Amino acid sequence: MWLLLLFIGASSAFAEATVQRFDGEKVYRVTPRNEDEVHALNYLANIMQIDFWYPDSALHIVKQMEVDFHVSAAQSKIVERLLKQNGIPYQIVFDNLQEDIEKQLDGDKNDGHSYEKYNEWDKISDWTARIAKSNPTLVSRIQIGKTFENRSIFLLQNRFWRKNRSNASRSNCIGVDINRNFDVAWSTADSSRNPCEETYCGSAPESEPETKAVASFIRSHLSSIKGYLTMHSYSQMILFPFGYTYEKTANYKELNELAKRAVKAIASLYGKEYNYGTSASTIYLSSGCSDDWVFNQGINYSFTFELRDKGKYGFLLPESQIKPTCQEIMLAVKLIASYILNKTL
Repeated sequence: MWLLLLFIGASSAFAEATVQRFDGEKVYRVTPRNEDEVHALNYLANIMQIDFWYPDSALHIVKQMEVDFHVSAAQSKIVERLLKQNGIPYQIVFDNLQEDIEKQLDGDKNDGHSYEKYNEWDKISDWTARIAKSNPTLVSRIQIGKTFENRSIFLLQNRFWRKNRSNASRSNCIGVDINRNFDVAWSTADSSRNPCEETYCGSAPESEPETKAVASFIRSHLSSIKGYLTMHSYSQMILFPFGYTYEKTANYKELNELAKRAVKAIASLYGKEYNYGTSASTIYLSSGCSDDWVFNQGINYSFTFELRDKGKYGFLLPESQIKPTCQEIMLAVKLIASYILNKTL
């Protein structure tokens, strides 16, 4: 009997062949001290295009929250002037985003796939084929659909951008946030109907080929899928349903205890501390997310991992941290997988 634990991967800026440069672009960190400063940041988000790293939308900014956001080189002077006018202290986390992206890589080029580097999509695809061929009794490689750009989606571990590459909105802004596009409380919390926002939820639930592929596969294998783990970055958390409501699941105590054990396992290796809890209570309300949708399909063990770090590097985690991150996370994955196997077999 096959027992399937489904893993869905997080964003990778190296999955796309088109190269975008970020010369002179900056990432700022601010901590609003009062409601006036929160309003000032919301005003900033309304008058220009801001790429929020944390939280993922201006709607979630509250006082005393550390806020990271990325702006273009042309906007940086305007941003700094407005922050100074409002008396808001700020820190420049990345002064030239392109240079820091290049620093993220160790410079040692490798012709093949490497577990300790950020790999291009073609290398990842070839690797999945080799793994399946070398381990036919343990691993299967199944194509479950296509991306908007007609790239194959395989069932081993899929890496997506935060947004896909869809231009179906007919605007100048590209992409839909796949993790706001699932058919669960769609477009009700922490999602936008504006195609230019990072949390754009699409024109309808499952409007995107990537969402349809994952959802269709899960629906057709519900009898064998017992657990669902989805990997994201960043902020060092293990989250579980629900995200779209503050209500707790019927098995909340079980999920909470399992997450508690998982973060303890992570910390046992390199001492990295992860928070845990429901998505809604630990970070903020969010709708259309895959983990909630999966749980509502009857898969009782659904977890979202937010990987390293807590903001020093943010989305630009150096390659030198790939291996230790994988090592510590695998301890949690093994613990959760073993628990599910013991409960369901």
